[in-house]
Amino acid sequence: MIGNDDAPLISIVMPVYNVAHYLKDSIGSVFSQTGQNFEFIIINDGSTDDSLSKIEELLSTKCFNNIKVIQTENKGLSAARNLGIKKATGEYLFFLDSDDFLEKDFLETVSYHIISQKSDVIIFNYRNVDESGNKQYRQCSEYTSGIFTSESIMADYLEGNIQNYAWSYVAKRDLYMKSNTLFPVGKVYEDIPVFPRIVYFSKKIQVISDILYNYRQRDQSITREQQTQKIIKYLSDYLSNVEYNREWMLQSLGLKFREKIYTYSMNHYFQIIMIAAQQNSFPYNKLAEVTQCIQRDARNMFLTDLTIKRIVFIYALKLGLGRMCFRIIKSRSRLTT
Repeated sequence: MIGNDDAPLISIVMPVYNVAHYLKDSIGSVFSQTGQNFEFIIINDGSTDDSLSKIEELLSTKCFNNIKVIQTENKGLSAARNLGIKKATGEYLFFLDSDDFLEKDFLETVSYHIISQKSDVIIFNYRNVDESGNKQYRQCSEYTSGIFTSESIMADYLEGNIQNYAWSYVAKRDLYMKSNTLFPVGKVYEDIPVFPRIVYFSKKIQVISDILYNYRQRDQSITREQQTQKIIKYLSDYLSNVEYNREWMLQSLGLKFREKIYTYSMNHYFQIIMIAAQQNSFPYNKLAEVTQCIQRDARNMFLTDLTIKRIVFIYALKLGLGRMCFRIIKSRSRLTT
């Protein structure tokens, strides 16, 4: 076991908004850590339920001086995380979602690898848990453990082999501060523009296979929301963040990554199409921007880089048959759900 004197200080930032029911698990998982060199920053983002009173109840029996509770008016997850970045004092920074929870050895395991390898970023594995917190004993990704350069991790990220959730890695706080990396305020899918910048400015990245995080699958999560107007907003934000990444990476990563960047972007464009197709009443005209992006990037790709289905869709767009093609995708989507 690592002594607190040896372990780096890790700042755990947890925004909270109307999740009173889950706070016992999330906060409890921090207090039950086998490693104890941390600061815990809880940001109550204008909750209108009993979240604040639940936080106070759970903290009432603790005498730690490393816990900060910050109350703000509701500005959203990104703004709360950005506030956490500014308030944190730890050498490393980690974001915990308030409806999820950690494994007991999260801090000890991460600290051990930081001490042994002096890495800038530690990427770890996770598992899904159901609404009640019951674990699914299958990890979500098969990561190859090892020490990697920024370039190799970026290549894996662009190929879809590395997750980019804000809670799926621990990173040096300086990486956020020196690169002025913040989460986009007012947008969902806010993780998308952050991870590539953290990787880009890192020199040494360690990937470990340990399952250290439990990701709760909530019935009312963003990806399962069925209200059309919200889905339109979510997919607009999704596209905006992907486009930001595309432009930033094309400017920053150089020619050798160009083909991978176009493939990365195209994969996300079609993911947006598929999400929209799963909604019964999603209007095709709201996909105009993403179909324009598909046609734009198709000009920069070889046919061998595209699947037959994607080639068919791209030609349908050129012939003005995109709406008909979207209807076919929607009908097939209903048959498989």
